[in-house]
Amino acid sequence: MFRPTYTITPAILDNLVRTAEAKALIDNAHLIPKWEVALRREALISNAHASTAIEGNPLSLQQVSELAKGR
Repeated sequence: MFRPTYTITPAILDNLVRTAEAKALIDNAHLIPKWEVALRREALISNAHASTAIEGNPLSLQQVSELAKGR
């Protein structure tokens, strides 16, 4: 069984707590529907760019965005 060796330091724990608090704030935030659509689209494009870049795709974020628009 794999057992990584690491230590949860106070700084790491603080960052985890702050991240969880930020996520809860975002999850419970009211968004204007138009903004929500735009944010979801941006996240999808950014995600597509990052995951295809890992595989060696040379397109820039702007080029991926243009592709998503059908251009």
